[in-house]
Amino acid sequence: MMNKKLRSSLVWVSVFFLASSSIWATNYYVAKDGSGDFDNIVTAYNQAQPGDTIIAKPGIYKEQSDKSGIRLDLSGTADKPITLRSQVKWGAVLDAGNHSGRSRVITFVGSYIVDPDFRTSG
Repeated sequence: MMNKKLRSSLVWVSVFFLASSSIWATNYYVAKDGSGDFDNIVTAYNQAQPGDTIIAKPGIYKEQSDKSGIRLDLSGTADKPITLRSQVKWGAVLDAGNHSGRSRVITFVGSYIVDPDFRTSG
């Protein structure tokens, strides 16, 4: 039989791993020059989980995920939003292209998405 001290240690290790897996968030870096984790925002966003942050380096990101422009449909949670941010305030520009008849550049379908410091175009 396992002694009490070893069993207690195993319980604490298990609790630590279960708790820490739910609080860790990932920062994904996006850069047009290939120096980030991704070279476009939509691909990085599609990998995100609640609590993750996507940080775009300065540049113009010409992206389109469907005919209506950039569509972001993953959701964060109230206490763990998915955050999109520009590394430099207004330094990253989301450009969905200039398509006639389209009224939106970016469509947030998901919930609990934060997007400070971006400019949009197109």
